[in-house]
Amino acid sequence: MTSRRNRITANLVIPENLIYFSGHFPGAPILPGVAQIRFVTSLIGRHLESSVMLTRLSRVKFTAPISPGDQLKVEITLMDNNQASWQIENGRRTASRGKLAYRADRNETGIPI
Repeated sequence: MTSRRNRITANLVIPENLIYFSGHFPGAPILPGVAQIRFVTSLIGRHLESSVMLTRLSRVKFTAPISPGDQLKVEITLMDNNQASWQIENGRRTASRGKLAYRADRNETGIPI
């Protein structure tokens, strides 16, 4: 993962035994959209060194399947007011994109809750 002030980029290889593939779909596993959004919020949390709770999604599109073993590029742009836009690329295709709002929480010591 690389990050600058308002930009996060990560390359991910999707493990074949990832729990999200269980039952989705037997014989032809596809990564659910909820898992893709979880990747995005987790990367934002790592960047902010905080726990992140999703509060809103908008303009979300899932446009190409993600299968076990795929190599992804995740690009996130942080905006004002705890908002972000993201795009996940699977090879030359955009697998998903959208915007989200989040709440970031830290305790008094700055350690993620």
